[in-house]
Amino acid sequence: MIYTLCELKGREFEDTACEYLLSLGYRIVKRNFHCRVGEIDIIAIDGETLVFVEVKGSSSNNFGDPAERISKRKMERIIKCIESYISSNTTESIRIDLVIVRGKDIEHIKGVEL
Repeated sequence: MIYTLCELKGREFEDTACEYLLSLGYRIVKRNFHCRVGEIDIIAIDGETLVFVEVKGSSSNNFGDPAERISKRKMERIIKCIESYISSNTTESIRIDLVIVRGKDIEHIKGVEL
């Protein structure tokens, strides 16, 4: 499979986010879950909670802060993918987290309110 530079960087940020989440005791269930309308970067378990994680990253500020690239439309797609995932995987407690990778710094926002 051939990846573009952008895809390689995205994969690198997702790898960093997974390592970070594992260090916190999360268990990674799935990466890059695709549904009809989009994708969820990481699905993990934190205690008893199923967590859907969106990862954004940047190695420089040339294109602005990566957190600014999370649009309302992107979040709507994530919600549709979550609905698709939980329709075939029962769970009682879910949460959406954001992991922002800025070079070597990681910001973790738990329980994003929509």
